[in-house]
Amino acid sequence: MRTKFNFSIVAAFALLVGWALIAGMLAQTAPVTRPSSEIPSTCQTISLSPVNRWFTGEGGDAFINVDHEPGCTFIATTNASWIRITSVIVTDTGGTVYYSVMPYIASSRNAADRRSGTILVGSQTFPVSQISQSMQGAPNIVWTGLRHGASANAVAFSPDGQLLASASSDHTVKIWRVADGTLLRTLTGFFESVTSVAFSHNGQLIAAGSTDRNVRVWNANNWLLVGTAGLTDFVFGVSFSPDDANLAVAGGYSGNWIHILRTSDWEEIALLGYGQEENRAIAYSNNGQFLAWAMLYPGVRLQNLGTGSYCILEGYDYYGMNAVAFSPDSHRVAAGSDSQEAGVWDVASCAQLLSLNGPSGFIKSVAYAPNGQIILAGGQDFRASRGTLLFWRVADGALLRAYASQTSTAVLSVQYSPQGNFFAYGRADGAVVLARNPF
Repeated sequence: MRTKFNFSIVAAFALLVGWALIAGMLAQTAPVTRPSSEIPSTCQTISLSPVNRWFTGEGGDAFINVDHEPGCTFIATTNASWIRITSVIVTDTGGTVYYSVMPYIASSRNAADRRSGTILVGSQTFPVSQISQSMQGAPNIVWTGLRHGASANAVAFSPDGQLLASASSDHTVKIWRVADGTLLRTLTGFFESVTSVAFSHNGQLIAAGSTDRNVRVWNANNWLLVGTAGLTDFVFGVSFSPDDANLAVAGGYSGNWIHILRTSDWEEIALLGYGQEENRAIAYSNNGQFLAWAMLYPGVRLQNLGTGSYCILEGYDYYGMNAVAFSPDSHRVAAGSDSQEAGVWDVASCAQLLSLNGPSGFIKSVAYAPNGQIILAGGQDFRASRGTLLFWRVADGALLRAYASQTSTAVLSVQYSPQGNFFAYGRADGAVVLARNPF
């Protein structure tokens, strides 16, 4: 009886203590009304990246990066039934809008070849466009060269369109006959990856650069080595001036300089771009007045060679610039980056005219068609483990066609033939491809 009595007292006491603890916890977690000052306000300053997006007929998933002032919130809506917002994440100074685009199934032959809608993110409008044509397989391939032992990093046509040169991570430059794809010559002498190659405008010389910090130049008639230059930087790009008097070299890793070599004796006569980031590509304008180079950050430097003045062309999401090309009339310059944007700028004003964002992934190379009406972008769709070829119309920034077969895991370089009837591209698996221009 005594033991039982003591146990009952202890149990009752424990029960009372337990209820007291629970009551205290409930009192601490009871809802508290926040003062109005703690309720997030609607964001007033919003910027989006990218600023638009194009899809092929099968649709797909994508996202929008949002930047805004601290401590505010935003919502996202769409005006199109074929666009579905799947998730909106808001953080203190930014956020992300995830969305999906349904397949575009044309109901008749007279159906529009594209459709457009918008996503409203706060006060900002995000255009979404979709062409009825699905992602295509392979382009109309004429021949494929399979003699490189590593990635084909750059391709270049001779001015007469009869030869195609390719630079590879297998330390070589190969020369192909355009007519039938015959390998005519293999140029050697590098000890590391060959990143770039270019013919002189008179067709007499071919120059190539490597990460072994060397530039080598050959006579394009007999393939004899006629010049070399050892530099302080890795070489990521080479470009002859329109008069062939100079060769501009894009350098990286060490000093990150632009090296100007005189072609009469291959002496370095100038250094440009002090204090900048790694330079990944370079191009002269056809009129010889400008030089542009693509930097790792923050964009493309467009330099007036007559006055020495320059501007920095920054995309809407600027980082990882990989490629640069002038329009044939020298009025515009295009660039491609790892932000998945191919941007187009006006040379005279440095204003961005177009932001081309499509199903390409990283943009590794850009080229203008000889008539200046189309931009071809070669890329790497990392998520799908495939290369891409996207054709954009310059007049309105419309996506015309996209290919994603016979492209390996990445298309690293693209170039049109001088006549515009062909285009060539270099693949990550080392293949060099000549295809017919679809437009």
